[in-house]
Amino acid sequence: SSGINAEYGQDELHSRQEPLEAEEDLANFDITEWKKRFLRWMDGNHERIIDLFRKFDVNKDGTLSHQEFKDGIIQSGIPTPRSCFPVIIKEFDRDDSNDINYREFAAALKRYEFKPKTEGEHIDYEV
Repeated sequence: SSGINAEYGQDELHSRQEPLEAEEDLANFDITEWKKRFLRWMDGNHERIIDLFRKFDVNKDGTLSHQEFKDGIIQSGIPTPRSCFPVIIKEFDRDDSNDINYREFAAALKRYEFKPKTEGEHIDYEV
């Protein structure tokens, strides 16, 4: 039936578009926005940075390989275009050692803090 052919055509078209989409994702990728989303996700899941680091560190060697880091992000379900991982990894692996230690992991996330409003700020508004 023509339905099957049409679907096949779509798939073919889709796979041809992917490299273009990847470039577009990369061009539009905002690391700060991504970190905001990541921190909001952590906040919503009551995840502490240290717990998340331990969860990502599958072989328990105290550092995250780039693969462990990538797998952890993918498993967390935070929308992350695959083509943007090199940018994210560079942000976390500051010393280019090919792994991410806890200090780097925490520092990268703390460079953008997602802060809920504090009591102090509410008082300011009322004055």
